[in-house]
This record gives sequence, structure tokens and C-alpha cells, in this order.
Amino acid sequence: MRKSKLKNIKREQVLKAIEIAEEEGMFPSFKYELAYKGNRYSPVDVIKIASKEANGVEFIAHSQGAIRQIMF
Repeated sequence: MRKSKLKNIKREQVLKAIEIAEEEGMFPSFKYELAYKGNRYSPVDVIKIASKEANGVEFIAHSQGAIRQIMF
């Protein structure tokens, strides 16, 4: 998926992705964490879910570097 598709992700989709991650019990991240309301989430998993909410297609990261490049 191109970077431009990830830019379609809005705050609402990220919050929905966090909600889904809480329900499904996602695994914690080993290197990077997304913190929200005292809880920690894998940024890769949250972006995957948020991408699916925003674009109908799940983002597949081939490395943590790909996510870091997009997020920062």
C-alpha cells in the first residue's frame, strides 16, 4: 500500500482501531508502543486495523522501519 493511502487514516479510524485491538487482545509491541489512556498498543497492529477502516484494505508492513518512516 502506498503512503498516500495511509494519509487517508483519520483520528476516528485510529480510535476505532484501538477499540478493536482492546476487544481482540492484540499482542504488545517489542520496540515501539502507541500509548492511549494508560494502555499500550502495537503501532503496527493499530495502523493495520485503521487502514482497513479507512481504505478497506489492511496495510502490510514488511518491517518496523516502514511504519516508523510513515509515522514520523
